[in-house]
Amino acid sequence: MRREWPRRATIIADYKESFPAAIKCLEQGLEETLTALKFPLVHRPRIRTTNLLERLFGEGRRRTKIIPRFHSESSGLSLVFAVLVDASEGWRGVRIQPYLTERLHQMAVDPDSPWEDPDLARLAA
Repeated sequence: MRREWPRRATIIADYKESFPAAIKCLEQGLEETLTALKFPLVHRPRIRTTNLLERLFGEGRRRTKIIPRFHSESSGLSLVFAVLVDASEGWRGVRIQPYLTERLHQMAVDPDSPWEDPDLARLAA
């Protein structure tokens, strides 16, 4: 079941005449665009773009250009694992509090489950 974001209809109606091509694109991908907002506030800066994935693919290609052939499958996997370990260092500054762990487990079961982020509530106050 898709979640209906507040103001979706308003945003689309307000700008449909001024920017028809952009709004058509937004209508098709709005849910995907807003997916990062379902996650806890402290995770959003790291997941709101695909830059991490693009950087991983680029780094994997860069490292494999140096080594034209791998001696075995495990040597190729070791290289990919090293790239992933390097990328994971960006998450080292994020503290996973118990309420965040609970939310991530809840999202694994039901991604559209309702949840009030205490960090966001504190920020809004």
